[in-house]
Amino acid sequence: MGAKLRLLRAERNCGKGAACVAGASAAAGERVLLMDADGATPLRALPLLEQRMSQGGCEMVAGSRELVLRQRPLRRQLMGRAFSLAAATCVRGVGDTQCGFKLLTRDAARAVLPRLHVAGWAFDVEMIHVAQRLGIRVASVPVPWRDVDGSKIAWHTPAKMLADVARVRAMYSCGAWRAAPEADGEAGRDAASTARPEAAGGDSTAARAWWPQCAGGVCYEEVRVETKND
Repeated sequence: MGAKLRLLRAERNCGKGAACVAGASAAAGERVLLMDADGATPLRALPLLEQRMSQGGCEMVAGSRELVLRQRPLRRQLMGRAFSLAAATCVRGVGDTQCGFKLLTRDAARAVLPRLHVAGWAFDVEMIHVAQRLGIRVASVPVPWRDVDGSKIAWHTPAKMLADVARVRAMYSCGAWRAAPEADGEAGRDAASTARPEAAGGDSTAARAWWPQCAGGVCYEEVRVETKND
C-alpha cells in the first residue's frame, strides 16, 4: 500500500475556505470528509455521516452541533442564533452551517468547491448555498462536539462572517456570482453525478485565484492542510 497521509503546506494563511478547498482538491477517495484539525468532533463520528449518505437521497451530509450548542453561555447562544438566522437567507434545511465536520461525495466536492469565492470562515455557507443551487442534496445529522482551547477566531471575525453571508446572498441574487449556467434549470439536478473539475473551468486546483497561492500537493487518501498564522 502507498502513503496514506499527505501534508499540504501553505506559504500564507488564505483562510479556512482556501484550506478546505486545498485538501479536498487533493483527495482521491470516493468520499471527502472536511474535518476541523482540533478534533472538536471526533473521527469516530464519521459513521453517522456515512450511514446517512448510504441511505441515499443526499450527496453532502453536514454535522450538526445544535443540541450541544444549547449548553453554551447565553451570549454565545445569541451570537450563534443571529448567525444562523443570517445563514438561513442563503441555505435551506441546515440549521448549523458552521460545524467543521462535513462529508461529500467526490463528485459533489468537484462540482461545488472550485466555484466558491469566500475563502474565510463563512466558506461553509457559500458551499452549501452553491450545492443547493446545483441541485445537490444536503442532509444534516447530529454529531458529538466539544469546545477546544486555542480558537483562532478573532474579535472581529463574527462581523466579517455576517458580511460574507450578506455578500453571498447579494452576489448570487444579482447574478454577479453564478453556481453554474444550468443551476436554475432541471439540468442542475444531476450536477453531483456529472460534474468534473474540467467542467468548472479547468483543473479544480486552479479554478479559484486564491487557492494556487496558498498550497499545492498531490493526491493521497488522507490530506491535511497546514497554514502559517498571520
